[in-house]
Amino acid sequence: MVGDKVWRKTPKGVDAIVRRTGGLSPRLRSALILVDGKRRASDLARLTTGLGSPDALLAQLASGGFIEPMVPGWIGPLPQAPTLDALTLRPPWPAPEPTVEPVNPGGSFPLRGAADAPPV
Repeated sequence: MVGDKVWRKTPKGVDAIVRRTGGLSPRLRSALILVDGKRRASDLARLTTGLGSPDALLAQLASGGFIEPMVPGWIGPLPQAPTLDALTLRPPWPAPEPTVEPVNPGGSFPLRGAADAPPV
């Protein structure tokens, strides 16, 4: 598999990086991060030698649907990263309405006159 192929992340691969989905091991995730649609497989092999067999890493990512080879001369749709709204974590229940406590429950503030002023 190592050679002149250029690999890119699929939408599933982008999702696996952004949301940490897909159940990838740390070595596969590290290898997937290096796949950028510009590096050739031989470059990726050089960068991933410390992670294990480069052929095995690329084969596992490809068979899992996380990466795909780029076809020369064809620019297909690039994987889109999830939007910020898709990444916002919301609780499964509605948030309680905020309550505002009055500062002065009596309704008016006492005025300080000259007699109430502290001595100078």
